[in-house]
Amino acid sequence: MDERTTGSDTREPRPLNAPLLAFDLSSELDALRSEPEYREYGRSSKTLARSGPLRLVLTAVRAGTELGADRPDGPVAVEILEGRVAADGRSGAPGASDQGAGGGAASTGGTPPTEQLAAGSVAWFGGDQAWHLRMDDDGALLLSVVGDDDGLGRPGR
Repeated sequence: MDERTTGSDTREPRPLNAPLLAFDLSSELDALRSEPEYREYGRSSKTLARSGPLRLVLTAVRAGTELGADRPDGPVAVEILEGRVAADGRSGAPGASDQGAGGGAASTGGTPPTEQLAAGSVAWFGGDQAWHLRMDDDGALLLSVVGDDDGLGRPGR
């Protein structure tokens, strides 16, 4: 299937699915940070690739910005490329209750802890519960999203 973006005021139309797509993430992040959405709302995202229910989404995010989904359509993996992030797998904002010790330990029951993650870390959200992130620093995220929404609880198209 030949999926393409429709383009926008700041972006040209381009393919989303091909046998090989390669990206210079540094250049892509510079472009995202120059967009009006980043300046006005604290974040800007770009779907780099899409095949069936899988999307690869690059997001530039300012410190203090929160994102997530209360009712995700599927699992999401979030790689922290730059900055520090508080990640929370429960409803509500990160840090709303007991803090975990960090270090990637899985919760064994009850309310999952908030994990403090830095560049080079990955957070996995299983898709059956709410998840939220709060950026502690200006940063960059690479999301691998499975489902019919954009990973943030909004329809994908």
